[in-house]
Amino acid sequence: MALCVLAMSSAAAGEIGGSALYEARVAVDDRSADARRGGIREAGIIVLARITGERDPQEHPELSAIVDELQSLVSRYSIETDDDDGLALRVRFDADAMDREVRATGHALWGRERPRTLVWLAMRDGGDRRLVRGDDGSGVLAELTETAHRRGLPLLFPLMDLEDRAKVDFADIWGGFDDQVLEASARYNANAILIGRLERSGSNAWSGRWTLYQPDGAVRWRGSPEPRRQALAEGLHETADRMALRFAVDGGPDGGDGLKLRVRGLNELEDYVAVERYLQSLTPVEQLRLESLERDTAIFLIQSRGGLRTLEQAIELGDRLVRAESGEQSAELRGTLVEMSPVEALPTYRLR
Repeated sequence: MALCVLAMSSAAAGEIGGSALYEARVAVDDRSADARRGGIREAGIIVLARITGERDPQEHPELSAIVDELQSLVSRYSIETDDDDGLALRVRFDADAMDREVRATGHALWGRERPRTLVWLAMRDGGDRRLVRGDDGSGVLAELTETAHRRGLPLLFPLMDLEDRAKVDFADIWGGFDDQVLEASARYNANAILIGRLERSGSNAWSGRWTLYQPDGAVRWRGSPEPRRQALAEGLHETADRMALRFAVDGGPDGGDGLKLRVRGLNELEDYVAVERYLQSLTPVEQLRLESLERDTAIFLIQSRGGLRTLEQAIELGDRLVRAESGEQSAELRGTLVEMSPVEALPTYRLR
């Protein structure tokens, strides 16, 4: 079943993207040089996990060399007092340098375009049954967003207002009536939907069943009994693992495929500048060059890693362009049209 992408009206958590992917905050014991070096290493491993899609990048031979060089990749850092009156080190790494280091190893790079994932989570603890919502205060939301932030996974949670409750209740999620859940999800601006069912199976053990819906289908898995925090974390780690396999762009020295991209509706110079900057910001785009500019239409030549489909995925995950509906005429559209392909038939996009 295809996912509906409409205006966002949900509670969001774990939101991370852009340059924030390259920043991490970790606890440190003191302000010493040793504590700072250890904190930079820990923060760098978190950032590497986000941008490579690997849970433990330091254990991969091709990435371990980057871990050894993290000190030289720091853009800035600061030591702060955290909420418990302890100390925390906030580190920002040079995004371009980190990307170059990862690509030099040949490892895939999971870039700034991240799928927004709507999470429906049903929890059962004996006779206690509930659905987690965006303003949940039990600690579950904080545990989920901690892992989501660590992996760079933007999460949305349902409002569970009258509109949601009219379509979905605990029994629907627990019983596997996913069509109803997907229908209720249509009001949220989500690229993926994660349905979780977590049940307490012992004094300190919770078992999870998870289903991840993406536009090309669904995958299901079960987690082993673990303490609640670990059971929740495992559900999101598995989600991030699967998304990284889908969205990470191949590394290596190859400059990518050559594509042509046509942009219409550039009525002002500002329109052209905004579109050019947007396209240059997409992770698959290695090189961008203007081939021609006539009236309101520009044609760009693009070197894109991963080919056409990877570039399309990056555009679909962004917040600027959407694919135009079949049969729409350019004269009826407002904003910018984008058409691209290495072949004759060109798919069409327009501004959201």
